[in-house]
Amino acid sequence: MGTPADFLKRAVRRARRGFRRAEAQVRKLPGVPPLKPEEISARHWDAYAAAGNHPEWTQHPLIEAAVYRRITGTNKYWLNWLLEDVLEGPFERALSLACGTGGHELIIAHSGKVKRVDAFDLSPKSIEIARKGAADAGIDSIHFFQAGFDDFDAKLGDGTFDLVCFFGSLHHVREIDTVLATVHRRMKPGGRLIFNEYTGDCHIILDERKVATINRLLETLDPIFLNPDRPRYVNPTLDAMLSGDPSEAVRAALILPFLRHRFEIELLRPFGGAVLHMLYRSLDAKKVTDGSPESESIIRMLIEVDRLLYEDAAYLPSDFHVGVCRKR
Repeated sequence: MGTPADFLKRAVRRARRGFRRAEAQVRKLPGVPPLKPEEISARHWDAYAAAGNHPEWTQHPLIEAAVYRRITGTNKYWLNWLLEDVLEGPFERALSLACGTGGHELIIAHSGKVKRVDAFDLSPKSIEIARKGAADAGIDSIHFFQAGFDDFDAKLGDGTFDLVCFFGSLHHVREIDTVLATVHRRMKPGGRLIFNEYTGDCHIILDERKVATINRLLETLDPIFLNPDRPRYVNPTLDAMLSGDPSEAVRAALILPFLRHRFEIELLRPFGGAVLHMLYRSLDAKKVTDGSPESESIIRMLIEVDRLLYEDAAYLPSDFHVGVCRKR
């Protein structure tokens, strides 16, 4: 039966699915204009921000620690490491594109290395939460404003920046080179661009080798460790991705080539995820975080397999990268 909290989560999931189906039907009615892709994305991220908790692979404490070691060589949080150990600074003005609810921007402000941060997001709910978070922390050096990738430039006035940040946002950009060209134009000579991005398959529709690898690993596990709702990994359809969030990983595979075109990459740290990122969704999150030796052994094994496949065997490329670029 599960706990009341489990029941509530299932009810919320069913309600959201029903809402999406109803919305899709309404859009098909005569005289009802279809939603634009950016409108669908804004609604998606409003709901995401309002929901709050989103179990992801990097939220497992063992995986989180492994990712930090892959990026930094230490147990330090990757953004603190960049600000404290990699970037010289100080910086006069930073721009954070698609900032979400503003958590990373608070870290930047707390670092003392950046005098002012301008940060925008398409989601009004996210901006509301971000502003409240900054106010609650007593921080007034962050200017949060609502904008999308198509109109942020017009809202920046004559601002120029010596630090630009993409924190899981660039893989939501369709016109990557246009946005990077705009950013490049607004950066001061020698300015830095930092990023932490998914750089894998577009729309997160994985290639056949990844899907096969994930499912072969899942088949080795006792069903007690698997998510009963999806014990095998199945790629989403393109239609499903476009109706949920058309921007999700829309041109992700082009991020690194386009960054190299406009910037000098000074640091690039892959941290895997080609297998573990999506495989984790087929695990029973409650079971694999119960702290038992069996669960922790399985997670450690999967962490090592994920590393071996991209680092040692070069069988699958890393799907995630952290990097620092310099304006040429």
